[in-house]
Amino acid sequence: TGSEGRGRRQVGECHRHDYHGVFDDIILPEFILQPPRFNAYRCGSACTRPFPTHMNATNHAMLMSLLHERTPHEVPAPCCVPLAYSAISVMEQHGDNIVVKPYPNMRVETCGCR
Repeated sequence: TGSEGRGRRQVGECHRHDYHGVFDDIILPEFILQPPRFNAYRCGSACTRPFPTHMNATNHAMLMSLLHERTPHEVPAPCCVPLAYSAISVMEQHGDNIVVKPYPNMRVETCGCR
């Protein structure tokens, strides 16, 4: 995540969490040979001030955080969201053919506050 490997993440701070996707749950399983499951990751936890540099917070997120503290019923807090993704390779069967195909943007690499 934006917080992994760069600085120390505080408990409850926005970061990447494991989230194991299972192809049987999301698309037609008869086409997918490998992998049957993969770690897609997800972003979660709080985006609260002060934002450490490794949180990749935008100026807008900082402003929204300040406004949310003053008027929480009017302004939502910034959200912990994916900032970068990577592809996974999937082995599929199409008739008699087996194809290894990259699927872009399937795995969260970094998270930050927006």
